[in-house]
Amino acid sequence: FIKIDHIEIVTENLQRCMDFYINSLGFNIINRYKITSRYFSETVLLAHNQIHIELLAAREGQYSQKQNKPLGLRLSAYSLHFDHPMALTLIA
Repeated sequence: FIKIDHIEIVTENLQRCMDFYINSLGFNIINRYKITSRYFSETVLLAHNQIHIELLAAREGQYSQKQNKPLGLRLSAYSLHFDHPMALTLIA
């Protein structure tokens, strides 16, 4: 295990969330684009030093009610490195 690559945060108020991470914590926008999804309308990738956060704009009332999932932290992606060539076989 090397590091957590990024986390996803689901929010219904994308601008407020961006303002916090950019203005209060010093993150920069790396990528921002609209998406066509039943539950999400936009995604923004932020970075600060080597920390990455992906903000997902939930369509109001769609994600939390329809998916029966809370807003907030959704996913972590990890970077892995194995020195032994059989490591993937051994942990699979």
